[in-house]
Amino acid sequence: MSQTTRLTDGRKSFEVKKYTFATEVIPRLSCHDPECEERIANGLPVVIPDVNLVSSARHWNIDYLHDNIGDGKFMTYFSSSKKFKYYDDKKCPNVKSFKKPMEQEELTFDEFVQKINKGKSKGQRCYLQQTLNETVGKNIVSDFLGFNWNWVTAQQKKNSFGPLTNNMLLIGQE
Repeated sequence: MSQTTRLTDGRKSFEVKKYTFATEVIPRLSCHDPECEERIANGLPVVIPDVNLVSSARHWNIDYLHDNIGDGKFMTYFSSSKKFKYYDDKKCPNVKSFKKPMEQEELTFDEFVQKINKGKSKGQRCYLQQTLNETVGKNIVSDFLGFNWNWVTAQQKKNSFGPLTNNMLLIGQE
C-alpha cells in the first residue's frame, strides 16, 4: 500500500509516494567518491550528478521528441493494472486460460502522445520502447552519441559488465 504526498522543489510540484514498508534513500555521490565506485561494483543504486552521463539529452521533452524522433511507428505497451508483466506471445495460444497482462501496438509518435493523454483519464499506463537506430531522427541519434560513453566504457571494463547489447529509448508517463 502507498499514499502520495505533494512536494515542491521551488520550480514545480510533484507527487511522492509514501510506502507502508521501509525504503532506502539512494545516495547522491560524486563519480570520484570511493563509495560511489563501491556501490556500482556491488550493484547498488546511486545517483551520480557529476558524471554528465546524458547531458546531451537533457533538453528532450515531448515537443522536442515529436519534432525529431521521425515519422516511423514505434512499439507502445499499455497496461490497465499499471504494471507491465512480460510474456512470450508465441507461447500464449497454447494456454487457453492465459489473459494478456498488457497490450502492445505500433503507433506513430502523435498517436502515442494522444494515448498518453487519454490514458491519464482512464487510469491506463503506457510507454514507448524504441531501439536507437537508423529509424529515429538524426538529432536524436546525435544527442545519443553525445552521452558520456568514456565513463560508461570505463565502468563496463572495471566491473566486467559485459558488452552493451542494446540502446533503447523508453518514453513513459510521469
